[in-house]
Amino acid sequence: MVRKCFISPSASPTSIPVIQSPKKKRRAKAEKSDLDIHDLIVILAALKARWISAVYDHYETSLKRHTKRNGSPDYLEFVFTCRTDPANHRPHHRRCMQTGQGTKNLNQGVA
Repeated sequence: MVRKCFISPSASPTSIPVIQSPKKKRRAKAEKSDLDIHDLIVILAALKARWISAVYDHYETSLKRHTKRNGSPDYLEFVFTCRTDPANHRPHHRRCMQTGQGTKNLNQGVA
């Protein structure tokens, strides 16, 4: 990054130049997040379109919205419920952005 040195025209010859960083544009705040705007069905449909594993077909997938104590949005959670034996197979719960395990836990649940 190149810094520019600006000297005021009215500055005396003995003035020390001041180094100023260029002004940065501020990012506009997002007025609302996905948690506020979108319907859960729309969000889930968009996410399912990117899933490639066949194991998801074994589960009925829903999305649950969690809120903070003051009522503001907190996070979304996937709920994977077994289609073949929901009475004896506990649902899997995973936060929407914490799916780093991949499908290992879902595959183990099918077996």
